[in-house]
Amino acid sequence: MLKEKILKLLKEKNIITFSTLEYEFPEHFNNDGLFTFNPLAEYNIWLWTKTSEEMSNTLAELIQERKMKLIPVHPLVYIMDGKWLNLPVATEPDKKYEEPRWLPVAFILSESPLNNTITKNPKRKRRSK
Repeated sequence: MLKEKILKLLKEKNIITFSTLEYEFPEHFNNDGLFTFNPLAEYNIWLWTKTSEEMSNTLAELIQERKMKLIPVHPLVYIMDGKWLNLPVATEPDKKYEEPRWLPVAFILSESPLNNTITKNPKRKRRSK
């Protein structure tokens, strides 16, 4: 049921953040939440905290089933929503940090048309001297 609601929300909005999920599904995000969505724990990188077990498991399943995927976003996306993690931002997602860092991410559908515009990194042309 939660899985279908998240997919419906993604189809409506094209891109959602944890703060969007928290707004839409407040029962799955609270101060007593013991779970985190932290697939990059080995790097000491946090994506979000205080989620319900059901939310954490559902997000992981949707990603594993390739129905949606994570993309990095600028921290301002979260600041504009008024919710972010109070941690330094992870600027290098492949680096193993000594102290916890936050990697701001958003979710998109795996077959989203945004895939081609967001995930491609066009090479810059060097200026000739």
